[in-house]
Formats: sequence, C-alpha cells, structure tokens
Amino acid sequence: MAPNDAPRPPNQHRHSGDSRGGISEYDSERSMLCDRLYDPDEKKDSVGIIEPGGKALRQLSVSASLEQAQPFDAPNLLQPSIADTDTAFKKRRDPSDGTDDGEKTRGDSFTIYDEGGVTVEDFPRELGMDSEEPIDREKIVPLPIGDSVPHGPATIVKDSKVVPYPDNLGHMLFSFFWRLLTRIPLLLWLWLCGNPVPSKKAGNMEEAMEVESKAGDHQPLLLPGLEKDCDPSSVSLHLTMPPPSPCIFDSTGIPPSTAEQPTEINRDISPEGITSSLLKSAEEFGQLIESDRKLLALLPDEDPARVDALLRSSRHLEHRFRFSDDMEDIQESITHARHALAACPAGHPLRPSCLRNLANRHCTRFRKSRQIDDLVDAIKYHRDDLSLCPVGHPERADCLKGLADALTMQQQHSGSGDEFEEIIEYRLEILALPPISPLGQSPDRHNLLSALHSRLDISGNLEELVNFTHVNLDLLPNQPGGDTIPRRDKSVAYRYQSRTLYERFLLSGNQQKLLEHAIKCDRKALDLRPEGDPRRDEVLYDLSHHLRESYQLCGRKEDLEESISCAQEALVLRPAGHHERVSTLTTLAIALDSRYTASPDQSGDLEEAIGLHREALNLRPVGDPERKTSLTHLAKAFETRYDHSGSMNDLESAIKYKSQCVACPLRDQLDSTVNRRGLAFEYNYQARRLYDRFTDRGEMRDLEHAIECDRQALDLRPDGEPGRDEVLFDLNRHLTKHFTLSRRHDYLDESIAHGRAALALRPSNHVHHHSTLRNLVRSLQLRWGTSSSRPGDLEEAIEILREDLNFPSIDTLDRLQALLNLSSLFRRRCRHSGSMNDLEEGIKICTEALTLCSPGHTLRPATLDHLSSYLARRFNSGIGQLRDLEEAIRCSQEALDITPSVSRKDREAICNGLASRLWTRYRHSGQLEHLEDSIKYYRVCLRLLPEGDDKRARVLGNLSGALGSRFQHSGQTGDLKEMVGHAREALSLRPAGHSRRSISLNALAYALEKYEGQLGKSTLDEVLELQLESLDLMPAQDSRRGCTFDSLGCSFRSRYESLGKMEDLDTAIGYHHDALSFFNDHQPDRAIALANMGVALRRRYQDAGDENDLKMGIHRLREARTCLPDNHRNTLSILTELAVTLLAGKAPSGPPPANYPEEAFDLLADAAYHKAASSLEQLKATRQWISSAIRHRHHSTSHAYSRALALLHKCLATCPDVVTQQEFLGAEGKSLACDAAASAIEERKAEMALEKLEHGRTILWSKLQGYRESLYALRDADSSLCMQFEDVSAKLEHITTLIESDPKASSLEQGEIHEDHNIARDTRMRDHRLLSEEWDDVVDKIRKLRGFEDFLKAVPYSTLQQVAVKSVIVVINISQYRSDALILQGSNPPVIVPLPSASLDSLHGCSAQLFSAIGSDDPDRSKQITPVLRALWYHVMLPIHQELALLNVPRMAHIWLCPTSVLCGLPLHAAGEYVRGAINLPDLYVCSYTPTLSALIRARSGLIQPPCSPRLLAVCQPSDDLREAEAELRCVEALGSFVTTLVGAEATPESVLRHLQRHQWTHFTCHGHRDKEPFKSFLQLYGRHLTVHEITTARLPNAEFAFLSACHTAAADTNGAPDEVIHITSALQFAGFRSVVGTLWQAPDHIGPELATEFYKYMFRSDGAADFRDAAKALSLAMQAIRLKGVPLDCWIQYVHIGA
Repeated sequence: MAPNDAPRPPNQHRHSGDSRGGISEYDSERSMLCDRLYDPDEKKDSVGIIEPGGKALRQLSVSASLEQAQPFDAPNLLQPSIADTDTAFKKRRDPSDGTDDGEKTRGDSFTIYDEGGVTVEDFPRELGMDSEEPIDREKIVPLPIGDSVPHGPATIVKDSKVVPYPDNLGHMLFSFFWRLLTRIPLLLWLWLCGNPVPSKKAGNMEEAMEVESKAGDHQPLLLPGLEKDCDPSSVSLHLTMPPPSPCIFDSTGIPPSTAEQPTEINRDISPEGITSSLLKSAEEFGQLIESDRKLLALLPDEDPARVDALLRSSRHLEHRFRFSDDMEDIQESITHARHALAACPAGHPLRPSCLRNLANRHCTRFRKSRQIDDLVDAIKYHRDDLSLCPVGHPERADCLKGLADALTMQQQHSGSGDEFEEIIEYRLEILALPPISPLGQSPDRHNLLSALHSRLDISGNLEELVNFTHVNLDLLPNQPGGDTIPRRDKSVAYRYQSRTLYERFLLSGNQQKLLEHAIKCDRKALDLRPEGDPRRDEVLYDLSHHLRESYQLCGRKEDLEESISCAQEALVLRPAGHHERVSTLTTLAIALDSRYTASPDQSGDLEEAIGLHREALNLRPVGDPERKTSLTHLAKAFETRYDHSGSMNDLESAIKYKSQCVACPLRDQLDSTVNRRGLAFEYNYQARRLYDRFTDRGEMRDLEHAIECDRQALDLRPDGEPGRDEVLFDLNRHLTKHFTLSRRHDYLDESIAHGRAALALRPSNHVHHHSTLRNLVRSLQLRWGTSSSRPGDLEEAIEILREDLNFPSIDTLDRLQALLNLSSLFRRRCRHSGSMNDLEEGIKICTEALTLCSPGHTLRPATLDHLSSYLARRFNSGIGQLRDLEEAIRCSQEALDITPSVSRKDREAICNGLASRLWTRYRHSGQLEHLEDSIKYYRVCLRLLPEGDDKRARVLGNLSGALGSRFQHSGQTGDLKEMVGHAREALSLRPAGHSRRSISLNALAYALEKYEGQLGKSTLDEVLELQLESLDLMPAQDSRRGCTFDSLGCSFRSRYESLGKMEDLDTAIGYHHDALSFFNDHQPDRAIALANMGVALRRRYQDAGDENDLKMGIHRLREARTCLPDNHRNTLSILTELAVTLLAGKAPSGPPPANYPEEAFDLLADAAYHKAASSLEQLKATRQWISSAIRHRHHSTSHAYSRALALLHKCLATCPDVVTQQEFLGAEGKSLACDAAASAIEERKAEMALEKLEHGRTILWSKLQGYRESLYALRDADSSLCMQFEDVSAKLEHITTLIESDPKASSLEQGEIHEDHNIARDTRMRDHRLLSEEWDDVVDKIRKLRGFEDFLKAVPYSTLQQVAVKSVIVVINISQYRSDALILQGSNPPVIVPLPSASLDSLHGCSAQLFSAIGSDDPDRSKQITPVLRALWYHVMLPIHQELALLNVPRMAHIWLCPTSVLCGLPLHAAGEYVRGAINLPDLYVCSYTPTLSALIRARSGLIQPPCSPRLLAVCQPSDDLREAEAELRCVEALGSFVTTLVGAEATPESVLRHLQRHQWTHFTCHGHRDKEPFKSFLQLYGRHLTVHEITTARLPNAEFAFLSACHTAAADTNGAPDEVIHITSALQFAGFRSVVGTLWQAPDHIGPELATEFYKYMFRSDGAADFRDAAKALSLAMQAIRLKGVPLDCWIQYVHIGA
C-alpha cells in the first residue's frame, strides 16, 4: 500500500457530539467536498449514497444486484466507532482469507469512486450485493441531483429506490471508507480501470467531475454552465489523461507545456494530474483552492489530516499557476508543500510523497524562473526521496525517474556533461524495473536514448557514437498496441549501419573496432532474417564479406570459416539467373582461395574456387565493365595452383587470362620478337587507338592503358630518336585529359614537362608547332588555376602566345586561334587580379580577332563570345556603361544564332554566357523577361552537358542564382527548393582541390540562406561553414572576396538575430567594412555592402544604444543610395532600410528633426512604388510601411494598406495556376484584408472597411470571375475590344486552372513540346505573366471608354450596400489588432459592433478544440463541441444579437453571415449557451453564409423568370459505409417525375457534369473529401473523383440550387488562406449555383433520409413552383425537426446554407 493509502491511527480521529446521532462541524465541512459522478447515457443498476436528511451526494453504478438488501435503521455513517473501524479494517485486509495483501476480488465488492474517478475503497459483499459480475466502469449513471429523501439514517438508492443502509459490520466498514473519501485519493483505480483493455481507448471513458460544495451548506456547487435545475444528462465532462513526465520524448531542453505534450498514463501520476485534466479554467481551480483554505482553517496543526489538505492545496495552486502564470501561486504551493513535509518527520509513511511533491513544485518554478536554486533544491529532495525507497520498493522507479528528470534539466541549463553518468545510471536502473507506464518501457528507453545522444553531442567520442548507435537500434520503441517494429525494418537498419561502419573502416586506416561493430550489426540483422526471408541472402553476403576482411586483418581462422559458410548459404539463395549471383560467386571463390592459401592440403578449396571464378566469368560477357575483375581473379587462381602443382597448363591459363586483362601484350614478351622502333610505333598506335575509344566510351581504363602505352613508347624513343616529339605530344594531351578527370597533380606536372619537351622539338616552322603550343598553354592554364603555388604558369603561357603572335610567318587561322587563347588568358588574369589594364587589353585583342573572322567563319561565334564576356565584365566593374551590357547581349545572341558552325561544346559556352548577361541585365533593370530568358538559356546549357561534366557545376551555380532571383518575384517555394538542389549538385562536381570550388561554396551558401529565411530551416551553421571555407580558398587579392566578406557579415548578423550574441554583430560589421575595400564607388555591390553595414549598425544601436552607431548607420545608407541610380532594382531595399533606420531612434545629435519621420515615410512610399523592383519586393516594402505607420500612428496607414492590396493582386501574375496563387496568398496575403479593415474601423470608416474586405478576400474567385465578366454592353460599345478581352480571358482562365504542370504542355507562342518538367513550368510562368500583362492592358483600354470607367475595379460601397436593401448582412472581421462586426440593414449606414473578447488567439483555440472533437471517435462528442458553441456565442454572436435586437430585427428573421479569417470554418449559425431554458442562435434567426458581399449580389442577380417547378438531378454513390444513401435517394426520388437519378456506375464525373447542364437543382449523396490542397478536394463518384478544380472549369448558367449530402463540402482551409474560401460548395457557386447546402465536416449517414425528407417537405410545400431562395428556411426547419427527435448536437450543426 502506498503511503497515502495508510489508514489513520485511532488516536488521530476527531469526534464531536454523539457518535451515533449527529456529525461534527468539522466532518460536515469535509463531507461537503464530496463530488458527483454521473453518466447521462446509462439509467440502470445505479447505487446512490444519500446524505442524511438531504440531497443525493454520490451515486455509483455497479453490475452487482442489490436484490438481497433489506431495510434497516442505520447509525450515522460519518461517525463510526474507532474500535469497530479498526476491526473492520483489519478484517477487510486479513490475508488469511486466501487473498493476497491488497488484492481486491471484483465479485466480492463494489467500488466507491472519488474525484476524477479514483478508487477510494471497495465495499464488502456483506452489504447485500451477491452478484459475481465485475464492476463496469462505463455504466456509472446519475442520480438526479437535488432529489430529496426523507431525513434520517443514510440510505442506499438502487434504481431510484431508497433502501436503508444495513446495521451490521458493513456499516462500520462503510463509515470508515466514507470518512476516507475526502482524505485519501488512490491512483490504483485510474491505473487499473483508466485503460482496462488495450482495445478500449481512453477517449471512450465518459465521466462527470464532482465539484466542491460551499462550507456549511448542503446545496452543492454546480459545474460552470450547469444550473441547479438543469438536466445533468445534458452536461458532462470527459476525463482526459494527465500530463506525462516532463522529460519523456524530449531531449531538447525544458519540457513543453502540458497542453502540448503527448497523452500518456504514468504510474507516478499524482492527483493533480487528475484535477488538472478535469478542470478547464483558473476560476475553477480558484474554487478548489478556496475550499482547501477553508479546510485548512478548520484543521489544527497537530491533526494528521492536515498533511493531506496541505498536499491537495499545493497541487491545486500549482495547477492554477499553469493557467495564470502567477508566481504567487507557485510560491504558496511550495510553502504548503514545505509545511506538509515538516509535519511528516522521519519514518512517517507520507514523507516520501511529501518529498516528491516538494521537489516537483521546485522543478515547476524553475521552468518559469530559471533560478538554479530551485533546481538544486529539487534534486536534493529527490535524492532524499530516493533514499527512502530502497531497491525493491514499489515506488523506486518513480523516485529514480523524478531525480533523473531533474538532473536532466540541470544538465540542459548548465550545458556541462557532469550529470550524464548519473542520469544514465538512473535511466538504466529504471529500465531494469517493471514499467511505470502502460506504454511499457518505450518512454523510458526514449529518455535513455536522449541522455546518450546529449552526451554524444558534448563528448564527440567515436566509441560513444558506435555504442549509442547499437543502443539506438536495440531499443527501437514499441508501436502502439504492443507490436514491435517489423523485424525486417529493423534488419534494414542494422544492415545500413553495418555498411556505414564498414565504409568508416575503409576510410579510417583499418580501425579494427569499426569492423567488429559492423560484423555485430550484420549478426543482429541476420537474426532478424530467419530462413525463408526473401532478403536473407543480402545480409549473408555482407557478413561473409566483412568476416573475410576481418580474417585478412586479424588472421582468425574462425572468421574465414564463418565467411565461407555464409557465402555458401547466400549462393544457395541466389540460384542461376539471380542478378547478384555473380558477386556471390566471386566472394565465395576468394574466401575459398584464402583458405587454400592458409591450408594448401585442402586442394578441394582451390578447385572449387576456380570453378566458381569460371562461372562468374561466364556471367560477365565481353564488354562487361566487371569482366576484368573476373579475369584477374581467375588468372590469380591459376597462378596459385601453378605455384603448388607446377603444371604448365595452369601457367598457360594464367597467362591467357592475364593477357586479356590488359589492352596490349606484355612488354617482355614483345621485346624478344620485334624491332625497337617498330615496337615503339605499335605502342604509339595502340595508345592513340585506346584514346579514341576513350573519347567515344569515356572508360577511364582505356585512357590509363593509352598513357601506359605512351610511356612504353617513350622508353623506346630515346633523345634524338625520330618520332619522339609525337610521343611527347600525345603524352601531354593524354595526361592533361587524365588530370581533368582524376585531379592527379603529378600527371599534370608530367604533362607540362612533356609539353615543353615537345615544343622544343617543334620550332615555329614545324607543321604542328601551333597545336603543340596550344596544348602546352592549356596545361599551364590548368595548373595555374588549381595550384596557387605556381603563379608563373599563367605568365609563361601569356609570354609563349605573345612570342607566337610576333612570328612574321604565322597564318591568319593560327593567328586567330592564338588571339583567342591569349584573350582567354587575359580574362582569367583579370578575374584573378581585377586589373583594368587586362580588361582593356582583352577587349582590344577580341576586337582584332573579330576583324579576322568574317560572318560565316567557324571561329566567329567563339570570338563574339569572348568579346561579349569582356564587355559584360567592364559593365560589372562599374566603369562601363549600359551600352556595354547591351552590346554584350547582342554579341552573345549573334553567336548563338550561327547554329550551323557551332559545336555542341561551344554552343553550351555561348548559351551560358548569354544567360549570364541577361541575368545581369535583369539585376540592373528588374525586367522579368530578362530573367526568364536567362533561366531558359541556363536550362538549355544543362541539356547540352552530360551528367558528371565538370562544366555543369558552373551552369548549375548560375541557374541556382537565377532561380533565387525569380523567387523574389514569384515567392514560389518550388524555385527555392530547385535552387538549393542545383547548388548542392554544383558543389559535388567541384570537390576539394578544385580551382573554382569557392564559387560553388558561395552559391550554396546563398541558396541555403534564402531557404532558411523563407522556410525557417535551420541552416545558418552550414552557411557560415561554407562561406568561411570559400574565403580560405580565395587569393588575398581576388575581387570575389568582397562579396564573400559581405555575405559573411549578413550571416553573422543573422546568427546575432537568432542567438543574441553581441560579438556576432561586431563580427558582422567588421566583415562589411572589409568588403568595402574591394569595390569602387560605382559598383552596385558596394551599395549593397554599405546598406548591409548600415543595417548592422542600426541593430547594434537598438541593442547597445550608442548614438554613434545610429549616426553611422544613416550615413552608410545614404551613401549606398548615391551609389545606385534611382531605376536600379536594389534601390528599393536601400530606401526601405534607410526609412527604418531613420525611425529607429532620435536624431544623431540633439532632438529629432521634424522632417525625420516624414522623410522616412516618404522613402517607404517611394519603395512601395519603385518600378524597377518586383511586385513582391514592393509588397514586402509596403508591409514595412504598414508596420511603421501603425507603430508611429502615422496618417499614411490607410494609403499603405490600399497599396498592399493592389500589389497582392498584381503579384498573382507571376503565379501560373490557382494552386500556386492560393499558396502565395496563404503566405503573403493572409490577414492583410482583415487588418486593413480593422485599421479603417479604428478610424470609424466602416464603408472603407467593407471595401477593403471585398478587395482583399476571395481574390482567386474574383479574378476567375473577371475572366467570365458579362460583356453585352461592351460588345455594343467596341466589338473588337470585346473580342480581344474575351480571347485573352479565355486563355488566362485555361492556363490558370491547369493546377498541375504538364510536361507536355505546349507554349502558347511556339507550340513546342517540352520533355523537361521544369522547362514546361518556366513556359507556363512566362505565358501567364505575358497574358496577365496583356489582360491588364486591355482592361485599361476598356476603362477609357465612356461608361466603363469602373470596369472590373474594386466594388465601391455604394454597390455593396445594395445587398442589404431587403435583408440583414453581418460581416464579422477578425484581426490581430481588433475584432468587430459590421451590420448592414437596408439603406442605413453600417453599424459597428465591437467584439473585444473575440481575439484571434482565442478563436484559434476554439477551432483547434472543435476539430479535435469532431476528429475523435468519441460517440458523445457533443459535450466537447458545446464549449466551443458557448465561446462563439459569448465572444461573437451575443453582442451581434444584442445589436440586432436594438435594430428591431424580428425573431427567426433571415440573416446572412459573412465571416472572415478563422471564423470561416466555425459553426457560427449554431452558437449558443446550450443550457436548459436558454435560447440559442438557431432559435433566434435563420442563418445563411456568404463568402463576400459581391458573391451574394451575383447569386441574387439575373433572376428574370418567376419560380417554377425545377428539374432536379439526384446523384447517389452508395457504399458499405453509406448504408442509408439509397434510402435518401428514394426520399428525393419520391418528390416527383421531375427528378432524374444517377446511381452507382451511372454517376461518373463526365455524366454528372453533362446532366448538370440540363438541371436547375441537384442533390448529391456520396462521400466528400477535403484535401490539404483545396483545389484537389473532391466528391467521390464512380470511376474517379469530381474535384474542385474540375467543378471550377464548368459553366452552368441554369443552375440554381445544390444539396450536398456529403462530408467536408464547405470545410474551410483554416491553415492556408481561409479568406479565399476554397471548397466544393464555393466551386459550385462559381460554376453557377446560386444557393448551396453543404457541410463543415463529416455528414452523418443515418440522418440523411430524414433530413432530406424534412428539407424538401418545406421546399415543395405547395404544388407547382419551388423557389431556391427558400433553402435557408427549409434547412432551419429540418434542423428543428430532427432536434426534436433527439438527434445529437454533433449530427446537425455541420449543415450550412450558403448563397441566396
């Protein structure tokens, strides 16, 4: 028995008055703390405990019968005699009755439940309950609260019958247990009954919470919202699981809040877990705390019951602290816990509980205050607790866990590793004890893994890494339900780890321990792959290979034997035809060969090995790249046998197979048969032939064999030997090629040496002089670019070419080639040194070269490309003019147009150059078409380059940067992800040692920085690592260092923003300062560096307050502004940052000038209208304008909001389809319209608020609706302009509603088919942008016509007001700044109704609570939904109702609700108190919804003909889980002959859409599904789904009304862009339906027929005509009808009416 369960000693009882006739004031006070427990769903087998002369205090539900109970006169139950109590207590627990101590036999007792359902005590069977049936906890039923019984002895109520309590020994037991009821809350019942069987979910438990009564009064306190006369069956609270241990599943630091932790049941749960899970607010805790204080006031210090009261009060105070965050609560909680501990001296049974309680309170306060003293005290008390729970104690696991958790918090706070050994020791001991959680040991394993992982982060020890990995695999957590992770998945994990360790072994210099751990993993993986497992062979193969490696390292024969055994078994599992048989044959053969070498007497091993090698060779035909391996092994095997047998046949076989391994015969054999010169010729010829094959196939072995043949030929061509120059030339060429692939610098050095020797043998008059010179120059260029220790190589190459150009007899072609080579050298040197002289010299050389190649010359494209490169460089240097860049683009374009004479290789280079120049043009002007063309040409380059080509790195890096620029325009994350992918691939192609690796490092750093900023990914450390490595690789004078310094400064500033370390900000400013020295005054990069430095200085001012920093920051930003022309796209960011800096504080000296704020807001306005920047950049600048204006209460706030809404529409031009547009609006436009409206309401401009809401919400539907605008009047005014508008609108609607990029989509301009998905996406983006621009131009032309000035402009209030002429409209605006309702009635001005308590956070909480409830399997989830409806009533609808009453809106009037933000997904129409006697919103009004006022205007417009009998299409798709679908169909079909039905296979999407064209009304009975991408939500029909996207493309001009008896048809996208209102119902409205009934979540199948019957009964209440405008009233009446029949709340409130 736990300490809290110990019975009170006799001398600790207090008595007052007669022991049989009355009760003490003290016990009367305590008896009032009894709670109620009831279940509204069960009305039988209930036992009630009745207070003497009063009301029902408690009832119990048991399965046992009370038929044997007899009436009797009972004594007072609350005052048993001490002796009788002790006797009964002992008798109850006497182990002599055959039952273990503490064991309760269910058939012999029934149970009293304390607060929260905790078992207080079992009642003995002697009380008259003879049934052996166990207590069923789910049959707890209520006794009607407040029912009186006659005064007198206490009674038992059984099935509403009052039965006196028997006067016998049972009385004494009952009296004792009743006394314990308010003192000792046991947790055993919760443990045993809270989750009795694995198949029963905790969520199915239904319990009511009892509340404390007022002192001295027999009238109990009621639950919030439960009136005294309320039917208790209408209200219940659920018993939720208590919070888990604070450290479970958490290795990151301080545990999350209780609300965020996963549900878990722990044996160490204290009663505060139960209480906190039941109570819903701090006010209710306050009631408990007041009761605790009253009780403590009644208890003297020496009363033993005071300890219980102190502990209970401490717990309640702590839980109120979790709600209120009031430090006084936790301080008082600790004080009470200390007093409780002081009352429990050493040896007291409650002392361990008091110690643990006090330790937990200190931990709670530490999490808030972060004061280490609390943690030190907590650890001390936990240690004391542990000392009282020795090994074997039932609560030792709880003690260990509490101490380990506290030590873990101490380690996380200190950052040291001193606590790890003790933490791990305790965690391991916990695992050795029985589990303290119903989840088993999975949480404890996770805690141990967390500790091991944290220790690894600090130690970095490789041994710990290996050990941790094994622990991690061994302790894979269990899945829910007790099933382990599938053994195959675990085997895969072990096999992967084995291979990883083996790779580390190979790279580590053969560290034996790594190999041993790899083998251990193999063995564990094999244990998980029993015989018959389809992948057992893979593990066997790995184990065999690793064991053989271990044998070769250590010489253990048992390893070799096991290796052979595993390989043999693997071979059996890989029969003939298996794709991996050949590798297994080789592995087994090598192992057998090794065993034969160790034991030559076992000749059978070698024979078997040779046979296996032969079979492997036969499986590798000629041309197989691995055939050489089999030939080598087979030759070695024959050599081994020859060494032991001496057989010439074995030697000949070895020679035969070895000769096939090489590309040429053995030299020693050939020397004896041929002349030296002839042999040299043969080697030279063979080398060239191999090089040709290498050029064709790309196999490195051909190149290596060619080099070997060249070397042998060179040995046969001594100095002075004719033909030596040819061999030297070939060696120079082949070795240089090998270097470009292998990066072996010794080969490059050898190549240059041979090239110099060849050039010396080929003077200027030699026929091959120039080709030899070019090869040598290329080799020197390569070595200069890859080795900073050879700076003279480039100078040598330039000097060689200058001398060649000065040779008088050089012909034109050779001169042209020499000029181009010299141009390349000057370009490289200019890039390295930044010398303007080299730049001008390069332009001069290219100009001369261009004069030598007339149009049509084969070298003209290359010459144009060189000249273009120099001109672009001169422009980028800042000394050139824009005409240099324009000329550069023209040259590149001309070079690319000469397609017949340009090779694939040269075309790639020209494309890359043109793309680069276009990107530069875009960065200067901001014109998107230049960027789109740049991306197009970069993609062409990639298609021209094969995989693995070194040049791909350059193109990939450039394309990555261009995609980053496009992301700044479009905001599409697809560009961002592709950018990072290309940058990583580029870096992988430039490994360590590559001359241009620094460029790829910077490109990846830039991409990751963008990625982190947009998606919140933590990549900052990687970015800094990449930038610092790049900086180390750059020479000191490299001009690129300036940009790297500036990027480093930005990264360090970002880290400062994240970590708040001032040294990071100081470092950032230093890097920005260093960057400035690399730029001249006219370079755009200097302006960027100055601006970044200004921002860093501003941040340091804001942190440190140094006015000099602010002064210098403003100075740097003003200087940056002068470095750029006003039309440069980067000017926008400088204007924005300068404005923010001006507003950051007071003026640099003295009081702030009056013009500072005005200057700042002028700058922000200039940035918001900066034409050179993208619309997205302007939008971000405008958001800064809004933020600053709100903060400074500037008069330009309204102007800023208007600009932002206009830009939001404009930005959609770069989003090619509705999906990307919806994603963009969710990221950039969310809440913008609501905030704008809130700002207007703040200024009391209700009309403006309504206009802004209309302009900024449902933007997608508004744009699509604009493409379908009626043009009757325009056609009369200007028919040609009307046709142009119709044509562009049709194209735009087509391309916008293609929600998935089709790789075969054709360009609207060229009609070409793109196989590359990205190119197709680029094309769609370009086409959409061009069409959007054309559409805007056409609309501008239309607006210039008389009478069309407002064509497709934002709807003015004068038009919006018309919607309320004969109706009441309630627009509810929810914003982060304020929430209000705007009521429109008739022609009256809008009425503003403030909603002060409807905060965004509280409504998000309601939304989360609602969707948690509707997503649960709880059969009575109505009780979880009711609090949400109450919150909506009090926070939102009650103030609106009160205002409507003042406006004389009659009861059951039809009102339209237009919710915004999070309210779009909440059932406002069903808001109410839902208590007895209350009137809820469905009883007050007939409610409809409309997404916008414009949508309601469209739904009501165009009604010409009077209502008539409509043609109705009934669509039904029955299934196993829609059992009532056919019954519902029959109800609709019974309406009359005007109903057409499509059932089952008839109801295909195509058939449905075709029939909808001919029917005005429709009724769907099928499944509906809401997708995370709203346009992919669908109705489930036959064959496939009818999606929102497909419905959107339909045009249904005759449609009127749709009833969607399907799930989620009106469910809002609350996480993305809720104000876009994209769901199935809105799609039907867009397609043409004026009125729709849909569902907010799941539609219950069983009420479908009845609901349809009641709905259509009103719609067709009279013969003949039916009006779709009656739908809202019909739905309201149908809801009332099914409510009267007892349909639960959660089965009808999801139905909503939308539209007219």
